[in-house]
Amino acid sequence: DPLEIELNRAIELIEEHRQKEKEKYIKSFENDPEMEVLNGRWGAYIKYKSKNYKIPKDTVAQDLTYDDCLKIVESQPASKSRKGKATTKRKTKK
Repeated sequence: DPLEIELNRAIELIEEHRQKEKEKYIKSFENDPEMEVLNGRWGAYIKYKSKNYKIPKDTVAQDLTYDDCLKIVESQPASKSRKGKATTKRKTKK
């Protein structure tokens, strides 16, 4: 609860958040700033031109080169955003 938190605990939470943000970025490339290797909730992935691509499980994310990332991007389709099915209105019974 924000009204009941102590100052020391708030500082700890802010520091933890900053540390997580630092650990999020694994690698970026100078020749193409749109290509990034990030650490996400379910493991490492590549973000390229605002689309996300899975890194194969047998690949170490820190060791990826720019060419390796391009191969992964070209070999698999971008993950699509998951939109829920629109609910239909029920007809009233008479």
